[in-house]
Amino acid sequence: MQPEIFPFTVLVPDAPGEAIELIDRNHALRLAFVHRDFIARLPDQWDTPGIYVLLEPIAADGTWGAYVGKAGQVKNRILRHTKEKESWQRALLVVSNQREPFHTAEIGWLEGQVHSLLANSYFAQPSNRQNPGDDTVASWDQASLWAIARGVTHALRLLGYETAEEAEIAAIDRSPRTRVNTSKVSLADLVTAGLLREGERLVSLNGQWPAEAQIGPQGDIAYQGQTFSSPSAAASAVREGGAANGWAFWAVAREGQSIPLAVLRAELDSK
Repeated sequence: MQPEIFPFTVLVPDAPGEAIELIDRNHALRLAFVHRDFIARLPDQWDTPGIYVLLEPIAADGTWGAYVGKAGQVKNRILRHTKEKESWQRALLVVSNQREPFHTAEIGWLEGQVHSLLANSYFAQPSNRQNPGDDTVASWDQASLWAIARGVTHALRLLGYETAEEAEIAAIDRSPRTRVNTSKVSLADLVTAGLLREGERLVSLNGQWPAEAQIGPQGDIAYQGQTFSSPSAAASAVREGGAANGWAFWAVAREGQSIPLAVLRAELDSK
């Protein structure tokens, strides 16, 4: 299957340090990528409802800290963060490129979805103290908003901030949003609760790294003669040492379906 393409028009200014703008015409988005020292130079068109991601420098292992927020006036809110938060270096602003701006529920829902995508990726490390979000958005609007949230993560990748694999993002979409960043459930807990069984077959959801593994007796994962205590460790072995979010990487093969471990974990969390 061919990967989905997210085309952007990128506007790069002549002057160094000025904001780089990205326009996503498919989803009617306008994004600005800007250093914290140049926030004040943004034009007033950025003082409109939207979401933002505060970005910390990328570490040697590829991980990076982030903070996801929303605001009725995005530029003004980020200006406040230049005084209130010290660790971030750049920001990504996301607003509507239509005549009508996002309304309050939409930016709340988008804030929650982008936070979930980052919280489920290996590389991003959101620092939000609580899981944000707004579940009052009508169900028929959520599909288009979900595409926008994915577009934001693709913009981050374009700017050098790796997030999650496409197949892992698809798995996250099937997992309830509100619990993803607070779960303390382990594989052993899933076995004890009867949601996983010893000997069940696991399959990779990542088409670039196909693999099969098996649930062991202690709630571990057996892969190619080795035993791993966590899904992420087993996924990293498949990827030859590359980082991965194992809860979204692995699915249990059951009755012709592939059920992501993240979905089973969320089921136990909800009990």
